[in-house]
Amino acid sequence: MGLNKTNILIFVFLFILSSLSATDFSAEYVAVVFKDKGVAFEEQASVTHLLSEKSLQRRNRQGLSLDWHDYPVDSTYVRQITVAGLQVVGQSKWLNSCLVKLSENKSAEIALLGSLASVKEIRYLGGKGKAEGLLSVMPGPDTQVSEALREIYKVMNLDSLHTKGFRGEGMTVAVLDAGFWGADTLPGFRDLFTRGQMQGVKDFTGGEFPLYSGTAHGTRVLSLLHVLNGPDLLGTAPSANIWLMKTEDISYEHPLEEFYFVQALEYSDSIGVDVVNASLGYYSFDDTAYSYSNNQLYTSFSIATQAATLAASRGMILVTSAGNEGDIRWKEITFPADADSILAVGAVNAHGRATRYASYGRTDAPFVRPNVAAPGHKIYTLDERGRFTMAFGSSYAAPLITGAVLCLWEMFPDQPAIQIIRALERSAAAYESPHLQSGYGLPDLMKASRILEHDR
Repeated sequence: MGLNKTNILIFVFLFILSSLSATDFSAEYVAVVFKDKGVAFEEQASVTHLLSEKSLQRRNRQGLSLDWHDYPVDSTYVRQITVAGLQVVGQSKWLNSCLVKLSENKSAEIALLGSLASVKEIRYLGGKGKAEGLLSVMPGPDTQVSEALREIYKVMNLDSLHTKGFRGEGMTVAVLDAGFWGADTLPGFRDLFTRGQMQGVKDFTGGEFPLYSGTAHGTRVLSLLHVLNGPDLLGTAPSANIWLMKTEDISYEHPLEEFYFVQALEYSDSIGVDVVNASLGYYSFDDTAYSYSNNQLYTSFSIATQAATLAASRGMILVTSAGNEGDIRWKEITFPADADSILAVGAVNAHGRATRYASYGRTDAPFVRPNVAAPGHKIYTLDERGRFTMAFGSSYAAPLITGAVLCLWEMFPDQPAIQIIRALERSAAAYESPHLQSGYGLPDLMKASRILEHDR
């Protein structure tokens, strides 16, 4: 996978301790990274009890062993912070970091953190800010929905896998998003609960809006994996088990959300998730002083990118949207679509051509991004009122590929994650001549299955 300890840095920090006195820490949160993992790692104590049996089995199938990142943050280091009177509200073992909520006495608290021998570096993560608007879409007639969605499955030859009985059964997917308004009550999702496919929910944000409210972005994403339209059971992987995880808060846009994203990936790993769908991306924040620049892409600078690469090294497949910035100043893919060994998905129209807003990759990037594409323009999704509405963007292309991955991996459970990704890439229409906005293009699931069969 091209993974090593150099390019999986714990953090590449915007702020270093020597310049803390000149930094405006007016926001509420900072991430504190520690110098080491403490006594437990030095003594190589067992940490298998921190991972579920399903998680360990996923790694064993792929020949992946536990490493430094699987060890927890040293509790004595965390205790030093809490004993000093600061509030620790979260941790990340992958980043060897804890999340600290600052009080009004921010300068003194930052100075105190910087004086601790266990602390290596500190990073600003922002706080609460302005509200975001939600996209309005026009409802479509239910009578067209089933036919339209099935046509999308045919475009990728996914319907052939469904016909063979591969619909994601036994696979587990985590959907990371900003909210799932109505997903617990809508008839379109009722059988997820009655059949026991809804495995659980988890909110990492502690935000103003509960997981089942606030925004229906995650609801729409979920409906592309599994939804009832009257008597029709639709979705790219309608038999898969599902976790819903909230990592975004619609009331603000700050680097803090990346920390929640990291926590959700760690949790997904620990409970044995196979595939993660993350229809999200980062580059611009409410406080523009902390927004990313284009030259930070493909450098493992973003903590979301670092965590995405680590998720791949744990044997999960992360599917993320490539972004919708193609027709604005940023233009390129967003973080963490620049991570190694994941699937970043671009949005194309019904004819397989990139949409005008699809984000761009680069000719000089270390790997093709986006990897593949899927229809993401005028796609029927279920909204919070239980209506099928048109949606636009790579947010909705990603779950189509996520479902394809779940079905293909169900078909070839012995194959490692990276081989599933490579087979999808090799099966795609533009594998010999990738495009900057759609990568290798639309995958062909039957061709991908033949590739995997041949390579066994």
